[in-house]
Amino acid sequence: MALDITNPPDGPFCVACLMENLAGRTSDATALSDVRRIHRAYHRGHDTTRVAARGPVRVDLPLKPVLIDLEDVNTWFETVGALMRPTTLDVYTSTYARALDGLHCHHNGEQVGSPSPATPRATLEHLGQGDFAPRGAGGFTSTGPSTGRMGFKLSVAQKCLSLALKHAYAHGVIGRPPVCPVDRIVLNAASSVTGRPWRVNWTDVNKIEEYDRHFDLLNEAAGFRGIADWELLRFEQIIDDAPTWGANVAKEHRLDQLERLPLAKLSFLRRFGGVPAGDHSWPEAMLKDALRSSLQHNPTYLQSTPEHVRITIRQAMRRHIAQFLQRWTELSPERQTVAEFRQAIAEFRDEMNTAYGKWFR
Repeated sequence: MALDITNPPDGPFCVACLMENLAGRTSDATALSDVRRIHRAYHRGHDTTRVAARGPVRVDLPLKPVLIDLEDVNTWFETVGALMRPTTLDVYTSTYARALDGLHCHHNGEQVGSPSPATPRATLEHLGQGDFAPRGAGGFTSTGPSTGRMGFKLSVAQKCLSLALKHAYAHGVIGRPPVCPVDRIVLNAASSVTGRPWRVNWTDVNKIEEYDRHFDLLNEAAGFRGIADWELLRFEQIIDDAPTWGANVAKEHRLDQLERLPLAKLSFLRRFGGVPAGDHSWPEAMLKDALRSSLQHNPTYLQSTPEHVRITIRQAMRRHIAQFLQRWTELSPERQTVAEFRQAIAEFRDEMNTAYGKWFR
């Protein structure tokens, strides 16, 4: 059978773009899971379906590691789909018809997971200039927090800037970052994997040495995965809190790139971005999430700090985050390092304390 699609795909496509296209039409988790099946079948070179009175039946397919096309989909429906119960087949037919309608894959001919060439460069070039990065009002100066107060902490700085990188990575604007957001959720997960405890509450971290100890624990838990990929997969509950000793690294990397990471990015953006991958308004969504996540559980202001001052501080934070991300995208891959990020969060903390230190705890 051939699917009846009004606006068929304009070429081969990857599973990430297929899922993203479907996500614009439905929030049904089952549909978003089902639509991965045909890519997985071609990646394995076979699919198996249960047939009444015969049990599991295997159907061999050509090996296609990343991209498939509409002809491959129709072949799957003519072979595997023909063995299914009519009600099950109807579900897959409806799901794929919606997912394929109007589909355009940005990764045709590229490695899945690389930055999308369709991402408007102009979006990055005005990150520090646009309406979503307003200039803060002046007039609040200080030499830093008073004795006995921590001021604007390193924990807030690292959460803001690491979330900016995470959003940009999920949108395909940058490659995989060398860092990830540090918070209680991922620290607990890392302790479960490594068996090592963490001792300083992340909201109290204010020294690079403390940040380094947290980072080392997360890095150990990540194992063969990059720390950004491990945190993304774990935070979206795509992988378990389990050691990876003895794992087939090549196989795990393939599954990560073809299936797990696209699903994790999609899930993350749906929960915390509010806009689809590549949407022109993603910087505003990123800035909102960075401030909300870094300030919500982290006591920052003195109780006496007026609301208009808090607004000014948040505007200054937005501007700094946007300008940091602009600078990061201009660095060569060799310079996008943990050391560069460590320096950036220390400078962010010190800049905020110099300008607004008297308003922080």
